[in-house]
Amino acid sequence: MHAEKVREIAKRLDSIHSVDRAQRVGSLDGIIEPGALRPGSIAAIEAARPRSASSVLNESPVKMLG
Repeated sequence: MHAEKVREIAKRLDSIHSVDRAQRVGSLDGIIEPGALRPGSIAAIEAARPRSASSVLNESPVKMLG
């Protein structure tokens, strides 16, 4: 009986929730197409990765200011 109730609830939730709905209500920022997954992941990792001290020291002061 319990398993049947769980299946019933799961089926109801599956019919309501979708990726498109999650984006519409703000649960997701966006949907990444498969072809953009690798380049997008690399860009996000590079943006979040701390820069090394040597790369900061090798930059010109003008570039560092903006």
